[in-house]
Amino acid sequence: MPAQDRVHSLDTVRAFALLLGVCFHASMSFVPGMLPGIWVTVDTTPSVTLGQVFFVSHIFRMSLFFVMAGFFARMLYMRSGPRGFWVNRLKRIAVPLIVGWCVSFPLFMVVQSWGLAQMFNGHLPAAAAKPQLPPGFFPFLHLWFLYALLLLYPLVLLLRRAFVWVDRAGALRAAADRALTILFATPAAVGLAPILLGAPLALTLFLRKNWLYWAGIPAQDITYIPQLTVLIGFGTAMIAGWLFHRRVDLLQSFGKRWIAHLVVAVAATVYCSHMAGLKFAYLPAPQDSGRALFAASYAVALWSWVFAIIGASVCYWSGENRIRRYIADSSYWIYLAHLPVVAALDIVVRGWPVHWAVKYGFVLAVSFGLLFASYHFLVRPTFIGEWLNGRKYPRRQVPVSTVPESTGTSVASLDSVTRRYGNTVALNGVSLSLAPGELVALLGPNGAGKTSAIGLWLGLAEPQEGRCTLLGGSPLEVERRRGIGVMMQDVTLAPGLRVRELIAQTASYYPDPMSVDEAMAAAHITELAFRSYDKLSGGQKRQVQFALAICGRPSVLFLDEPTVGLDIGARENLWDAIRKLRESGCSVLLTTHYLEEAEALADRVVVLARGRVIASGTVDDIRANVSRRLIRCESIISAQDLASWPGVISAAKTGGRLVMTVSDAEGVLRRLLASDLNVAHIEVQQAGLTEAFVELTKSEGSPQQEAA
Repeated sequence: MPAQDRVHSLDTVRAFALLLGVCFHASMSFVPGMLPGIWVTVDTTPSVTLGQVFFVSHIFRMSLFFVMAGFFARMLYMRSGPRGFWVNRLKRIAVPLIVGWCVSFPLFMVVQSWGLAQMFNGHLPAAAAKPQLPPGFFPFLHLWFLYALLLLYPLVLLLRRAFVWVDRAGALRAAADRALTILFATPAAVGLAPILLGAPLALTLFLRKNWLYWAGIPAQDITYIPQLTVLIGFGTAMIAGWLFHRRVDLLQSFGKRWIAHLVVAVAATVYCSHMAGLKFAYLPAPQDSGRALFAASYAVALWSWVFAIIGASVCYWSGENRIRRYIADSSYWIYLAHLPVVAALDIVVRGWPVHWAVKYGFVLAVSFGLLFASYHFLVRPTFIGEWLNGRKYPRRQVPVSTVPESTGTSVASLDSVTRRYGNTVALNGVSLSLAPGELVALLGPNGAGKTSAIGLWLGLAEPQEGRCTLLGGSPLEVERRRGIGVMMQDVTLAPGLRVRELIAQTASYYPDPMSVDEAMAAAHITELAFRSYDKLSGGQKRQVQFALAICGRPSVLFLDEPTVGLDIGARENLWDAIRKLRESGCSVLLTTHYLEEAEALADRVVVLARGRVIASGTVDDIRANVSRRLIRCESIISAQDLASWPGVISAAKTGGRLVMTVSDAEGVLRRLLASDLNVAHIEVQQAGLTEAFVELTKSEGSPQQEAA
């Protein structure tokens, strides 16, 4: 997943669900009462403890995964649209299903034959040789979840399209938002949400023929015919995840109540475990009131575990962490590849005369060691990693240089930085700094290197010479980048999200963000809260982008042409918001082609041309560096005649008065007084920033295109 799209707490949850599956399958041979053939082997030292690990993890792990699948599916759909969504899903889901099955199934069959033959003295039992096959038999193995995703995606999207078609005015969606708030963001959520979300599953399990208590939600692992329990149980989970992405702010509610959800989860699980017994029972549950109560308790336990785990992750793992990110990236591959490895190791340790904990620990340690090694060396730096995770990493990372902590004199700096793109030199020995609470306007023609400079501070590129620092360290360090806000000129946001949802989602990436209402008020967009982003005007979109840039309370704010497309009132409001941020201690780097904007806001102006700093100082300093002056007067001499005089750069008549830009004010004034004895209302002013900018850059030329 691209970095800008990551929700680190939920990345962690998804990885936990997948890696828990490895532990789940590794425990199967140790489950008391496990029958040969259900798993590749049955260990000689069964464990009640591992039996409970198996039973409890089976309650929630796949539902937890499908909630995350729904959340990230909506994120992808809103960002990429229908076509992009399906291209991505076919690449990331369908292809791994097909290729993974073609590799895993033969390997697993070899391992299973080995395990069963070992248990039965070299001969497969008749039942294993000629098993009874269900209608539509297809052995998906552990990859059934990919097939289930491909079944559920179109159903969820059809349901969404039908809902949008019926609710054209948006009234139902507004009502649904209010219902979601009651269901998930109030104290009643601890009891109400698991019951309501679990009711469809409880009813389906109760009515299922030959349902086993220990089986939980039966998997879609041995038939391609869609199973009702899968569609209802995991479909509900996926829809819930879809809605959580629509209302990202609800995640904070789970964080506030995760302990209460955990208490309910444990209580319901204890009851289910008591009813199911401590040994795997391959007998259908009796069709009585006990079955109904078990199904209801199972569904409540499932959803309470889901809410508790998501809430704990939101509380403790919302920030980016390199180790957690690495594990999250690797978890998909590890789950796809683990089954033959774990099964073979279970067979290896089966007869060892040691405690079950030693065997199980050995199986996990060796399995994860092999799987992480295969990911690191065979997947992460190759096309497989790019296929599964959206990018591949070089085998050898460029080391990140450490720098001293900030001394307080600079929050962002470039020190003799050179950056090239092919034969184009974007930055040539540039030195530039931004002090705490300072607003610097970075000016220059197209191709001057402004975008390249900002890209270095954002960690999007590295200097080939010199050093770039941000908040006392390297911009490549995650903790440094969490202290910045960015508003670029070209921005693509999820078109279908409402303004409030966009801000809530962006704010969730920061440790101490503004509230959604606070960010909207600061950007003067409160009235746009429930408007869809794709329905906004260009100027309104820029205001929303500004709110996204400031919602994390940045220490450094990068603004690239922030007022493009704004009307006068909106521009004044944005200027006022920028001034307030600067007064609060935020440092601002502003690039703009509206030079009056730099004059109105900047403490300091830096002018770039052809990758070099050609001027730096206050607005007055920049003006003083040029010889141009403005002369205004009333005269009978025409502007056309004046424009031909030596020392006159331009002349025009505005409102009955002549306005001249001159390079030799004294010489022009002497000739003017001599030529028109009745000249009146003469004013001589220092040139503005616009005139200064033109004179400073004219000798530098202008590249044909931006270098970066």
